Amino acid sequence: MYPGRRLLGEMRLGVAIIAILAVVGLAEANQVVVVDLPTQGYLGEVTQELIRELESRGVELLSAEEMAAAETPPNAIVVDDDRATEAGQAEELDKFVRGGGGLVLLVGRSRRHLEQANEFLKPRGIEIIADPEAHGPVQWVNSALTLGLEPPPSGSLRLRISAGKLVPLARQNKRIVSAGMSLGEGGIIVIPTEIVAEGLQQRPPDNNGLRYLIQAVSWAERLEELAPISPTPSPLPAPSLPTPAETQLPLERRDFAGAILYDSMAREDKWPEINAVIQDALRHTAVRITQLPLKALRVQDAESPLVEALQSNPELVILGSWREYSEEEIGALHHYVAAGGRLLALAHSHSGRQIRLIYLNQVLVQFGVLVGLGRPGGIAEPVTTSEKPPYMGEIPAGVKVLGKGVQPLIIVDDYIAAGWIDYENGRLAVMDPKPLLTNGEYRERLRFSVIPIVMGSEYQ
Repeated sequence: MYPGRRLLGEMRLGVAIIAILAVVGLAEANQVVVVDLPTQGYLGEVTQELIRELESRGVELLSAEEMAAAETPPNAIVVDDDRATEAGQAEELDKFVRGGGGLVLLVGRSRRHLEQANEFLKPRGIEIIADPEAHGPVQWVNSALTLGLEPPPSGSLRLRISAGKLVPLARQNKRIVSAGMSLGEGGIIVIPTEIVAEGLQQRPPDNNGLRYLIQAVSWAERLEELAPISPTPSPLPAPSLPTPAETQLPLERRDFAGAILYDSMAREDKWPEINAVIQDALRHTAVRITQLPLKALRVQDAESPLVEALQSNPELVILGSWREYSEEEIGALHHYVAAGGRLLALAHSHSGRQIRLIYLNQVLVQFGVLVGLGRPGGIAEPVTTSEKPPYMGEIPAGVKVLGKGVQPLIIVDDYIAAGWIDYENGRLAVMDPKPLLTNGEYRERLRFSVIPIVMGSEYQ
C-alpha cells in the first residue's frame, strides 16, 4: 500500500459510494455505482470531481456499511489498480463482473502501476503493455460511449492494451490506450488515469476525461450493446492487402480448432515456392502434427480476419511476411500466444518490399523479437547437443532473427537464421525461409527441429 492512499493522514480509506446515477442519454435511472478511489494523492482530485459530478446529477451517497446492507446490488464499480490487487479483491471483482456488473479500472502510468494492473487483468485475458510509441493526441473511437466528447489533453501514456477481443475506446498514435472487454455477463473498461487527471490539472480545467470516466461507468456492464456509430471515421487506414496467390489449401475464416492456420499467400518474392515447401514439411514431418488439418486463412473481404479466426484456438499459426496486420489482429496474436498458442513466423522479403518485414515486426516486437535484413551468406550450422552436428552447407544472405532470450536453431557465423522463444504460456519460432529453396539440410531442420520445437513436447 503506498502512503498516498490514506485519509486524514492516519489510515487508507477509499471512498465507497452507492449512488443513484442519472446520466441523461447515457444510462437508465437508478443505476447503482460503487466508487472506491483514494481521496488524496494524484487520484485525489479525480475522486473529488467524480463525486461532485455524481452529486450534481442527484446522486445519493451512502457509507460502506450502508452499501453492504443495501438491497440493490451495484451496476458498476470504479477502482484503481492499487485497490484491485488488495488481498481478496481480485476474486470479488471477478465474481461481480462475471455476474453481470461493470468494472471501470483506473491505471497509473508507472511500471509499478502497470504490473499491478496486469496482476488483475492478465488472468482475465487482458494485458497492458509498455509502449514508448504511445504518445501524441488521444483520439476517441467513435461510439455511443464517447459521443459528444472532445479529445482530452494528455501526454505520452506509453502503454497499449491487448486482448483477444477488445472494444477499443481511445487511441494514441495508433495504439489502443483505453478499451473494454466483455467478461461473463458483465464487462471491464480500462482507463489510464492520465486521461482523466491531466485535464483536471489545467486552469481552467478540461473535463473531457472526467466525462469519459462517467460515461464509461454507464456502459461497463453492457459492453455487448456498444457498437460503433455508423458511419465511423476510422483514425487508422485499413491495412493494405496484396492480391493473394492461389492456394490448394481449403480456405477458412472462423473454424481452426484442432487445425493449423496458414496466413502466408504472397505472389511475389518466391513465396509460392516457399509456401509449397513449408506445407509439404507440415504434412510429412515425422511428428504427430501430421494428424492436424492445414487450412489457409481467408483474408479477403475481412478487415481483421485473424481476430475471429484465433477465437477457435488453432494448434499452430503460420505467418508469412506478406501483408499488414491491423492493430486488433496484433493484439489478438499477442493474447493467443500468451494464453498458450504456438506461432511460426516466416520472415522473407526482397529489397523492394522490405516494408513487409516491418509489418511482421509489429507482431513480433510484442514478444521481444525482431527480424531484419543483413544476415550474410555462409555455412549454416544447426544448434544441437551433438558433438558433431550434421553439415548443412552454404545458404544465401537473408534475414536475421534478433531478440534477448531467442534460442538459436540455425546460425550463420553469429547470426540467427532460425530460432525460438517461450512467451508466457506459449511459444514462438521465427525463421528465414529463403534457404529452403536451395538447401536440403535446411529443409530437414525445418521438419525435424523447427516444427517440433514450436509445437512443443507433445508433438515431438
